[in-house]
Formats: sequence, C-alpha cells, structure tokens
Amino acid sequence: YQEKAGIVGAPVGVYDHYNYLLGVMYMGNPLCYAGSTVCPSGEEPVQKPEAERRFASGVHRYLGNDPAFPSEDVNNNGVLDPGEDLNGNGRIDGFNPNFAPFELGYSFPQGGYKFEADWSLLPAALTGGGPTADMCVVDLVGTVRPAETWGAQVTAKVSDGFTPIVGARVVGTWSTAGTMECITNGIGQCTITLEKVEPGNVASVTFDVADVVPANTWYVYNPAAPGLNCKTSVTINNPTPPGGGGGGGTTHVTNLTGGSTPLEGTKWFATVTLTVQNGAGSVKGYKVVYHWTPGESKTCKTNASGQCTVKSQTIENAGITSIDFTVDNVIDPKPGGDVFDPAGSITTITIPRP
Repeated sequence: YQEKAGIVGAPVGVYDHYNYLLGVMYMGNPLCYAGSTVCPSGEEPVQKPEAERRFASGVHRYLGNDPAFPSEDVNNNGVLDPGEDLNGNGRIDGFNPNFAPFELGYSFPQGGYKFEADWSLLPAALTGGGPTADMCVVDLVGTVRPAETWGAQVTAKVSDGFTPIVGARVVGTWSTAGTMECITNGIGQCTITLEKVEPGNVASVTFDVADVVPANTWYVYNPAAPGLNCKTSVTINNPTPPGGGGGGGTTHVTNLTGGSTPLEGTKWFATVTLTVQNGAGSVKGYKVVYHWTPGESKTCKTNASGQCTVKSQTIENAGITSIDFTVDNVIDPKPGGDVFDPAGSITTITIPRP
C-alpha cells in the first residue's frame, strides 16, 4: 500500500446521490510534504499530500481512482508527452489501472465544509482488477403506512459489510402493485412507499428485492454474499385483517344518539351521532348511507372512533314535532370487505322537537 495520499495523481470524482458529477480533485504526492528533501524534481515540497476541495452541503459520493477520468499518459509510456499534461503540474494525473477504485459516502451539513481524500487504495492484483466487494440489502424494514384503507412502506439499507453504498438504485416488487425503486442516500438507505394497498382486504403485502444497481462498476449485487446476511424480502401485515377488523367480516351500527337545537322562532334542527363496529372494534373510513324523514338521503364517513355526526336540514314547519333518522347501509371501502348487518344493528332513532 501507499499511505497518506494513496496514489499520486489518482482522481477523486465527487458525485451527488443521483450520480451527477460535482467535480474532481487529484491526490497529491506523499513525498512532497512541507520541507521534504525527497520530492521528485519539478514538484514543490509545499503541497499537502491529501486531495482537498470544498463542496456545497448535501449527500456526496467520493470515488477514489475514478475510472471516469483517464490517465493523462495517453501513450502509456510512463512519461508526459507534449500536450498530455492537461493539469499543468508536471506529473501524470488520472486513473491508475494498477489500483482498484474506492468509494466513500459522506454527507455535509449546511455550510460547505472541506473534504480531504486521505486514504489508501488496494492494488488491482488483489481484486482481480474488478469489483472490490459484493454488496446487498443488509437491512429491510417494513411498516404500515396510514391511508384511507391502509398502505405500506419499506426502508432498505445497502452496504458491502463495512461501508454504506451511496447512490445505489434499489429495485423491488410489491405483491399487489408491481415494481418500484429508490436511490440510497448518504447513509446507504432509501424508502419505497405503497400509498394504498389494493385490494385493501388482503391479509398482507410482500416486498421482494429484485435488484440493486450500484452507481459504479466496482460493486456487484450479490444477495447470497457470505457474511453479509442479505435481506431480499419483507412482509407487512394488514392492521385490520380479513374476517376481523376489515375485510370479509360484518359491520353493525352499535349506537345511535341524538338531540335537537332550537333556532329563531319555531325553527329547529336535529343532530345524530352513530357508531359503526365490526368484529375487531370501531372502524374508520366506512361510508354510512342514511336519510331523514322528512328529509333527504345523504352519506357520512366514520372517523378513527368509528363515529360520524350528522345534522338535519332546518325545520321551519311548526306542525312537525319530530324527525326520524334511519341508517340504510354501511359500506366498507375495501373491495370484498365487511358487509353491513341491519338486522343486528340499531338503525332508527326519532328526535323530538325541542
């Protein structure tokens, strides 16, 4: 290994997490430290051996010995021929095929801090000139996401066992919704969200990792990589499973309460609060179809407590001494979901005039 600055003139490409190039810096010569007596002719013994540069805040990928920046030694004869010294520093800069590339993910906070490339590079002879490591999804967490029915999301973490892989594209398939993907951030993580599970009455939904595409060519996706304990699938259960809590069960209106409110003169209106439940308890987001007598047919949607409160139209006829409220149906929004049982429900209440 060559310590400190690693390989003289090796390029360090700097990319954001979408793999857009932000800039490039070149490693200095570790022999040319301040006061050095062994610095090669033509180079000043004043430079720092590290490659240093400031970048804006954000998630960055630093690629040591980046193949995107080829060697200035176009003729591959070990010297700079006329016109080859593009950086004007008298040395050969650019990709060195004798050493394998190296990637480091880093996230700068707001303020634009300086980054020092101060690392060693593995000789290509040790890596076969190819990828330096296998990588895979080492952590895959699934959670339920609140939605009108229910949703799900997964967070994937990609690593080679030591370093988070930044800018990798994680591709996966939901059992009910097809393929989705995300790009890993500065700590090698990304999240894929299924806003709404359809049909909503399934007992669970599964996410399977189909592929992980690195942002460079020296990592390979290997879900069977030894020692990494790779994750390829996760299942998220329906929070209200079929047959008890949403989907395939029976709903009932378990309570009806009401009252009346006087207005100016002989005018008044009625208010009713109803509660809908199934085998698992109160249900949210169910549509209740109802009508007033006298009055018209309307709908309301149950809240998190399984309730909705409705108000009648203003009654102006002094001869009307009461108004009837009737539940006609309760509709589960999930296809194949709960069925309303009117025979086992409280469906009618009469509200007297105040």
